[in-house]
Amino acid sequence: ISVIFLKACLLASLTIFISTFATSQIFTVVVTVFVYFIGHLQGTAREFWLQGHSAGWLARTFLAVVALLFPDLQLFNLADEVVAGAAIPLAIFLKTAALGGFYTVIYLLFATAIFSAKEL
Repeated sequence: ISVIFLKACLLASLTIFISTFATSQIFTVVVTVFVYFIGHLQGTAREFWLQGHSAGWLARTFLAVVALLFPDLQLFNLADEVVAGAAIPLAIFLKTAALGGFYTVIYLLFATAIFSAKEL
């Protein structure tokens, strides 16, 4: 349950960050949904791209930038293992929690910086 909470916090902080520069509510919702899908599909796309192609330094750099900007939300899907009855190793849980906390703090810091620079 805590992993689901961390994923929700990450998505909420991302939505707050996007809303600081968005001009409308619908733009915020659409961009957040796109980032959600990118976050869930980036691991699969990265594996396909690296296995299917002989990726050069440019492709690897692009994939690294995408992985840095968009959190890999597939890592937060630990509920499948719990439902199957498998125990989640503590190292994987801590890595996922650290990733969620890191992105949440970064998105909130960026949102604070952008909002502080705005004139009200």
